[in-house]
Amino acid sequence: MDVGLIILAGGRSSRMGTNKALLTFGAREETTVERILYNLGAVCKSKLLVTNEPALFANLPINMVRDNYPGLGPMAGIEAGLSHSPYDLNLVIACDMPFVQCEMAEHLISKAPGYDAVVPMIKNRIHPLFALYRKSMLPKIKEALEAQTLRMVSLLEQVNVCYVKETELLNLENVDRALFNMNQPIDYEKAKSMLTSKDFL
Repeated sequence: MDVGLIILAGGRSSRMGTNKALLTFGAREETTVERILYNLGAVCKSKLLVTNEPALFANLPINMVRDNYPGLGPMAGIEAGLSHSPYDLNLVIACDMPFVQCEMAEHLISKAPGYDAVVPMIKNRIHPLFALYRKSMLPKIKEALEAQTLRMVSLLEQVNVCYVKETELLNLENVDRALFNMNQPIDYEKAKSMLTSKDFL
């Protein structure tokens, strides 16, 4: 099954105070977006970075697109990515998740047939920014953006979603770690403390 990868890096990172996609890890200063590309590249045929500052990522071997609806958050990034992806099925991930797992992505992909979206739901909390979406959702997404109804929960209520719960992911190593995201400097410090020898590219 051919799947595209869409990395969302169009936000302002206001709570972090610096671009989250470019936060670095380890002596080799691997950026968050480099880690995502390395960890998930093997399961995705194409790779897109949604950013409104493409010059910051000029050194990366990845195609870049801008938001069509600037300032409207992650949903706008999903719309831009799906609009430009060559594939129907796409793995969407936020740029602030340094520990994403190939194994989890593969499990989500295995659940995709028959669904518009596949979204992890861990401890009754959905994780729509490490999830699969089909291009067929674009009309609903554009309608929501035009109405500025920007909550992902509201969008998902309108489509056929497979929610993958933690009981299905017991064979994966540390699901909470895989879904860890960084919003504030304290989260970045925690992420650095979570690094192990397996994490370096």
